[in-house]
Amino acid sequence: MMILAVGVLTGCTLFQAAPAVIFAPQSGHGATSVTITVGDMGTGWSYNLERDSGSKLYATRVFTVTVHPPETLYVAGIHNDGRTTARATIEVTLKNTAPVGYDPFGPLATSLVPGQMYVVDCNYHEWSAGFAWSPPIRAGFIDPEDDPWKITNVVCWYELDGIKYTDAVFMPPGSPGDDEYHVGTDLVPALGYNINNAFIIWPAAVKVWQTDGIRPLPITQLPGYSSPPCGDGMTAYELHWGYIAPGTIYHVDITVEDADGGVRVLKVEKQLTGRADCN
Repeated sequence: MMILAVGVLTGCTLFQAAPAVIFAPQSGHGATSVTITVGDMGTGWSYNLERDSGSKLYATRVFTVTVHPPETLYVAGIHNDGRTTARATIEVTLKNTAPVGYDPFGPLATSLVPGQMYVVDCNYHEWSAGFAWSPPIRAGFIDPEDDPWKITNVVCWYELDGIKYTDAVFMPPGSPGDDEYHVGTDLVPALGYNINNAFIIWPAAVKVWQTDGIRPLPITQLPGYSSPPCGDGMTAYELHWGYIAPGTIYHVDITVEDADGGVRVLKVEKQLTGRADCN
């Protein structure tokens, strides 16, 4: 005798295709309110929203949630008769603007002196142009969304006779964990302050440092000097080729990145004034 086994479906969950879903806005930055609309599936449906932080059931097919892009959400339909649907995926992308950069020297500093020490503070500064109706004078970097940002690279260079020369940039951190581009009392004790997102340059000077046995240190400026004094073998400097022609263009290329990966490269150009060698 052959026994035929027949399975009877009772109370079984029927699996349907994912619901049609639209949402807006599709991108944002920080806390973003997103309205989700599920296509009309008829009566008896509720909609389960799943995310990393948990899930929530909505009785209507239009609902609003707060997300922090980038974030992935899933929506599935649940019918009161036990039917369910596959999950529809919602990708809310990050809308991020990179930091905006203004000449950190300030627009009034049209030239740099070869061999002179410059502490380049790239934090945002703003001051009055002198008249109430004048636009403010801006210097440094500011992030439109107030994201934290940091300098990731600085290249200072100039050309002589068609050959490109790259200058040293001084920015060692004070201790592990400090921002890489940092200027402070650990680097030049005479400064008496600490600045993150800053660096020191000596334009077109090929020998401007001494050493503490661990790392190169720029020469500390002495009171009354705008450039390092000559005569001390430990702290002497030499201008490239002994002389820099007035009007030579000096390039300062500064790369910064914000916490969400937005990258900005600011290219600053200044004329160098002429100066005789000192060694």
